Amino acid sequence: MLAFEGETMVYAPHGILTRLSHDHMALFLIYGPMSRLVMAALLMVGLLQYDKPRAGSRAAQPLLWRWILIFLIIDAALGWAAWSHPAWMPHLRLVLEFGALAITLAAVVMLLLRPKRSPLMQLYTFSLIAFATASGTFLLAHPWTHLWWYAHVVFAAGFLLLSYGVLQAFHSTGAFSDVFSQQQMMERLREEKQRTEEMNLQLHEANEMLEVLAT
Repeated sequence: MLAFEGETMVYAPHGILTRLSHDHMALFLIYGPMSRLVMAALLMVGLLQYDKPRAGSRAAQPLLWRWILIFLIIDAALGWAAWSHPAWMPHLRLVLEFGALAITLAAVVMLLLRPKRSPLMQLYTFSLIAFATASGTFLLAHPWTHLWWYAHVVFAAGFLLLSYGVLQAFHSTGAFSDVFSQQQMMERLREEKQRTEEMNLQLHEANEMLEVLAT
């Protein structure tokens, strides 16, 4: 969820500044690759922490506000850099896009090397492949061309696919913080099965005792 929020907040000025695209193209374009880099980095962090215990929602709440502040600072810094040093923006754009592509491809490799992948992780993999494809296409495309719009469509498809996976996990577990891996889910199922068998055994023993008392 933090990756979604980061991508949205960092990308927001790109849409707001659309009217300035002809007068200040560098300012208009720089927010796209930065948003993809932020999202790729946070998705990688989420992947590395996927099987680790998660902190409670109360502890995570202050951290969320810190991230929101960081995203706003990124937006302000990019705006200042684009206005003050527009000649740097094409080079910075390439660096950011290559960074997003490299991180996303690394995450894809990590997912493919996992011995077991849950349905959520499979959607995660397909989404990251779409994000990598979009970043690579943006590197080759020029603004307002068909290839540029194609990159937007591919990225949006990956975004929607990953959103669908997260929502499905939420409906299955009841909370975003309880999205389990396949191994964790099987362990919980084994615990519940053992608990049920113990209760059935206790019930059977109680019934036998009642039958003895009744005779």
